[in-house]
Amino acid sequence: MKRLKKKQIGPWCSYCEPKTTKATHRQDGFADIFCCHNHRYELILNEQENRKIDTHMTEADYETWNSL
Repeated sequence: MKRLKKKQIGPWCSYCEPKTTKATHRQDGFADIFCCHNHRYELILNEQENRKIDTHMTEADYETWNSL
């Protein structure tokens, strides 16, 4: 999660009702999710879930990469 700079503040919060609250933080990497100060914790949980999904290895991955 990264804090938006003052000149970047403009997108709307992805968790609030449409176009009611300006975002103050954005998702790491490709920013497709923005959040206001009140929904920071939800964005943190979303990023942790995405990291867990990215680190998951299938059986084929174990056989290929762990055998080296």
